[in-house]
Formats: sequence, C-alpha cells, structure tokens
Amino acid sequence: MREKLVLIALFLISLSAWAQTPINCSVKSSCGQGETNVLQLSSTSNAHASSDDSYANKVCCKLSSVALQVKSNNDCNAENTFVSLSSTNNAHAAFVADSGGKFDKTSSDNYSNVYCLTATNWNVSCKLFTANYPSQGCVTTLSSSTNTHVAACGDSGEYPNRVFCEGSTTTTCTDADKDGFSIEGGSCGKVDCNDTNSSVNPGATEICDDAAKIDEDCDGAVNTDDIDCGGGFGVWVEPKPLFEGQQLTANVTIENTADKKINAKSTLKIFNATTNQQIGEAISKETEVDAQKFKTIKFNPENPPFFETTKIDLFPEGSYKVFGEVHDSTDPNNPKLLYSKAVFFSILKGVEAKAVPEIHPLLIFIIAISLLIILEKKK
Repeated sequence: MREKLVLIALFLISLSAWAQTPINCSVKSSCGQGETNVLQLSSTSNAHASSDDSYANKVCCKLSSVALQVKSNNDCNAENTFVSLSSTNNAHAAFVADSGGKFDKTSSDNYSNVYCLTATNWNVSCKLFTANYPSQGCVTTLSSSTNTHVAACGDSGEYPNRVFCEGSTTTTCTDADKDGFSIEGGSCGKVDCNDTNSSVNPGATEICDDAAKIDEDCDGAVNTDDIDCGGGFGVWVEPKPLFEGQQLTANVTIENTADKKINAKSTLKIFNATTNQQIGEAISKETEVDAQKFKTIKFNPENPPFFETTKIDLFPEGSYKVFGEVHDSTDPNNPKLLYSKAVFFSILKGVEAKAVPEIHPLLIFIIAISLLIILEKKK
C-alpha cells in the first residue's frame, strides 16, 4: 500500500509558481483607472484619516492588473489589515503589530474600525515596518503604533512606522509525465494534450506515418493532415508553363484542422530566385474558414487584393519564388502564424504567335465532300 501511495504521489507531481507583487499607492485628488481609493487624509503629513471620503487627499492603490477591494471589520484578518481608525472621519489611526509585524487583532490598543485589502484570486498581506523598509508597497505611515496621526508614503513628513502590503497568487502547473509541459495552459505555457505520455507534448515532433494516428505535437492534426507533414497548406502558381506577357495567378489553400472556426489572412511575396530580391507582395482580406474545412484564395489582378507590383504580366524571363504565409487573425491583437511555404516557378521567353488564315465553314464542308467523292471513285 505504501508503495502505491508513493507511486500515486509521484504521478501527481505539480509545479507551483509563487509570485509576490507589491501594492503601489500614491496620494491624489482623485484615483485613476484601475486604482482603488483605500484611505483619505486631511493632509499629506501630520494628518487625520477618514474612510468615508470626507477628505480630498486620496490614497490610491493598485495591485498589478487586478482590482483591489477595501473590506472592514469582520471581513478582515490579521494578514490583510492595513490600518484601524478611531472613527470613520477626522480619525486617529492605530496599527499595533504582533511579533511578526502583522496586525494584532487581540490588542485593545487597536481601534474597532478595521480596514483591509482583498483582490480576486490573490492573497493580500500587510506588515508594519519600523526600519529596513521594502523598496515598494507602502500604503500609509503612522507617527506611532496607536492613537496616531498619519502621513503619505514618500512625503517629506512621512513617519517611521510604515505599513507595506503585497499580493501573491499561486498557479499550479501539473506535469505528471515530466515532459516540461502541463495540462493547465495559460501562465503554465502550452497545453500538454496527453499528460500520461512524455513523448506527446507541444514540443514533440509529429511522426508522419504513425499507424496509431497519435497527435505527437498536440496541434490537433495527425500524420499527413499535420502541417509538419505537409498537410493543411498549399501554394501554387498558374498557368504552367508561364511565358512572358501572361498574367500570373497565385493560389493559397488554407485548411483549418482545428475544431472551431478561424479568421485567416494570407500573404504572398514574390522574389527573384536568383537575386532573392522581393519584387511583389499581396495580402488577402480576412476570410473565415470553418472547422475541419479548407478554402482556396486566388490572387490575381482581377481579384483584389492583388500584387502591389501592378505590371505582374510583364515579369521578364527568369526564375522566381512565391513565398506564402497564413495567419490566424481571430485575435487581431495577437495574429498567429499557422504555416508558411515557398514554391519556385519559371517564366519562359515569350513566343510570337503566327497568324492563321480564317477558313469559312462552308469551304471546309465542300472540301470534306470532295474528299469523300474521290475516295469513293478509287474503290
């Protein structure tokens, strides 16, 4: 039984990332976006305090990108309390700390109006310092531990008793197969689609002829449907062969192997294959591609958007390269490169066509009848 428990414990290994973030506060006449008014002061130094917004000097605080909330009394604990007041306005303050610097809720020298800070999915911790101050996180300063005046942090009249607060959040990243990828995604990185097999993860190489059809690289496609195995994307040019004076048409086929619809944009660039100099580019309009479906986009002068090189039918004889890219533009602020590919083509020397005299259909009919009569006579 003990061995089984050890195995289970090893199987459920989790990596925890613990981050501590100081709360940033400043005194203003009004708090900005993302800031919370946690306390008001009658002045920036040697001041009384209020919690009912009766003073003009606002202590505005923020914690990373999350919103802080000010709670009071029974909603507070020794960990997250930053001050106690003798009243809701025109008040003296107190912060009598325990041996660890935390607010001592058992001390009668602290006032009954207790105020603390909370934030969704965060733990807020406050502590009183009288020396060796942290570089960030100061919320308020006090002239003493009880029955005291207050002053703004950083003010020339700030007091030596200073309350600092910080927030911490814990993210659990489960990696049972120890391949460096976890099942949670988000801040833990790319999602491991099979946490029981260390050979399957977003960093693995897709096996293209895998009979078991396993998605080794966790991109939602297997074998030849996978981008890494040549699936899901095509670029080609028409017509073939291509001669000088003919219009070039380039095509992109987008295959959406995901289980949801995406918005995709395609980019084609033309290069001189000899000099590698770019001579043309086309960017498609955004197009929707349904889940597990494909769509072909044609680029030519009659189908805008077209190549920025407008004389594309006058490319001289030579070797060229078309490089195509497809981006998932579902999130316009974070377009993702889905795949890219290059194809080479040649433009041949133009051949002048010779005029062919027009023959009337009646003349063709007469000639045909005459040939039949001649053949009939020879029998």
